[in-house]
Amino acid sequence: TRREKIPLVVLLLPPILKTDGDYPYGWIHDQVIARLDELGVQSIDLRDVFDGQEAEKLWVHPTDHHPNELAHRLIAAHIGPLVTPLIQKSR
Repeated sequence: TRREKIPLVVLLLPPILKTDGDYPYGWIHDQVIARLDELGVQSIDLRDVFDGQEAEKLWVHPTDHHPNELAHRLIAAHIGPLVTPLIQKSR
Protein backbone atom coordinates (compact mmCIF):
# COMPACT_ATOMS: atom_id res chain seq x y z
CA THR A 1 0.00 0.00 0.00
CA ARG A 2 2.90 2.38 0.65
CA ARG A 3 4.35 1.84 -2.80
CA GLU A 4 0.97 2.49 -4.45
CA LYS A 5 0.17 5.35 -2.01
CA ILE A 6 -3.02 3.63 -0.89
CA PRO A 7 -4.05 4.49 2.66
CA LEU A 8 -4.19 1.53 5.01
CA VAL A 9 -6.37 1.62 8.10
CA VAL A 10 -6.81 -1.34 10.42
CA LEU A 11 -10.11 -1.53 12.29
CA LEU A 12 -10.06 -3.38 15.57
CA LEU A 13 -13.57 -4.73 16.00
CA PRO A 14 -14.24 -6.40 19.33
CA PRO A 15 -16.52 -9.37 19.69
CA ILE A 16 -19.86 -8.12 20.93
CA LEU A 17 -19.83 -9.79 24.33
CA LYS A 18 -20.05 -7.07 26.94
CA THR A 19 -21.09 -3.48 26.36
CA ASP A 20 -20.71 -2.09 29.84
CA GLY A 21 -17.24 -0.66 29.29
CA ASP A 22 -15.59 -3.64 31.00
CA TYR A 23 -14.13 -5.16 27.83
CA PRO A 24 -11.87 -8.08 28.80
CA TYR A 25 -9.57 -7.95 25.75
CA GLY A 26 -8.56 -4.29 25.83
CA TRP A 27 -4.97 -5.27 26.57
CA ILE A 28 -4.85 -7.16 23.27
CA HIS A 29 -6.15 -4.11 21.41
CA ASP A 30 -3.46 -2.03 23.11
CA GLN A 31 -0.71 -4.41 21.97
CA VAL A 32 -1.98 -4.52 18.39
CA ILE A 33 -2.33 -0.71 18.25
CA ALA A 34 1.18 -0.26 19.64
CA ARG A 35 2.61 -2.56 16.97
CA LEU A 36 0.64 -0.85 14.21
CA ASP A 37 1.94 2.51 15.45
CA GLU A 38 5.50 1.15 15.27
CA LEU A 39 4.83 0.14 11.67
CA GLY A 40 3.31 3.51 10.82
CA VAL A 41 -0.11 2.00 10.15
CA GLN A 42 -3.18 3.95 11.17
CA SER A 43 -5.67 2.09 13.33
CA ILE A 44 -9.17 2.69 14.62
CA ASP A 45 -10.13 0.94 17.83
CA LEU A 46 -13.84 0.19 17.99
CA ARG A 47 -13.90 -1.24 21.51
CA ASP A 48 -16.00 1.67 22.86
CA VAL A 49 -18.46 1.87 19.97
CA PHE A 50 -20.97 -0.45 21.59
CA ASP A 51 -20.75 0.92 25.14
CA GLY A 52 -24.18 1.39 26.67
CA GLN A 53 -25.92 -0.82 24.10
CA GLU A 54 -27.52 -4.19 24.84
CA ALA A 55 -25.22 -6.77 23.28
CA GLU A 56 -28.12 -9.00 22.25
CA LYS A 57 -29.63 -6.17 20.19
CA LEU A 58 -26.41 -5.92 18.18
CA TRP A 59 -26.21 -9.57 17.16
CA VAL A 60 -27.37 -11.11 13.91
CA HIS A 61 -28.98 -13.92 15.95
CA PRO A 62 -28.72 -15.25 19.52
CA THR A 63 -26.44 -18.02 18.23
CA ASP A 64 -24.54 -15.75 15.82
CA HIS A 65 -22.88 -12.79 17.51
CA HIS A 66 -21.71 -11.14 14.30
CA PRO A 67 -22.70 -7.46 14.10
CA ASN A 68 -26.19 -6.84 12.77
CA GLU A 69 -27.54 -3.80 10.92
CA LEU A 70 -27.70 -1.64 14.06
CA ALA A 71 -24.14 -2.56 15.02
CA HIS A 72 -22.94 -1.69 11.52
CA ARG A 73 -24.68 1.68 11.73
CA LEU A 74 -22.86 2.43 14.99
CA ILE A 75 -19.57 1.39 13.42
CA ALA A 76 -20.19 3.52 10.32
CA ALA A 77 -21.10 6.56 12.42
CA HIS A 78 -17.82 6.17 14.29
CA ILE A 79 -15.46 5.53 11.39
CA GLY A 80 -17.11 7.72 8.75
CA PRO A 81 -15.52 10.99 9.88
CA LEU A 82 -12.16 9.25 10.29
CA VAL A 83 -11.92 7.53 6.92
CA THR A 84 -13.70 10.07 4.69
CA PRO A 85 -10.67 12.39 4.55
CA LEU A 86 -8.45 9.44 3.62
CA ILE A 87 -10.76 8.46 0.78
CA GLN A 88 -10.93 12.03 -0.50
CA LYS A 89 -7.14 12.41 -0.27
CA SER A 90 -6.53 9.24 -2.25
CA ARG A 91 -8.62 10.32 -5.24
